[in-house]
Amino acid sequence: MFGFSGGEPQVVVERKTGYRAGAKARWPFLTMIDLGSIKTAGQLQNMIKIRSGISDEQAKTDTAFWMRGKDFTSEGSNNDESR
Repeated sequence: MFGFSGGEPQVVVERKTGYRAGAKARWPFLTMIDLGSIKTAGQLQNMIKIRSGISDEQAKTDTAFWMRGKDFTSEGSNNDESR
């Protein structure tokens, strides 16, 4: 999700780097290691739930809202909303 697989276009690296920074700003308790290890929206939701002590439903709602309009693929398009 936030990680890099290598050989990705610069636009993808920049997009994912921006998403990492945005997630870190939204959830300051996430470490860079956490962010690098998260591969799916479900993993992000679970980590948010555990670290913040909120309900599963609230974590799902929060992450879905934050992820809206973002492109987490490794393709070169950059049609996402602001971070």
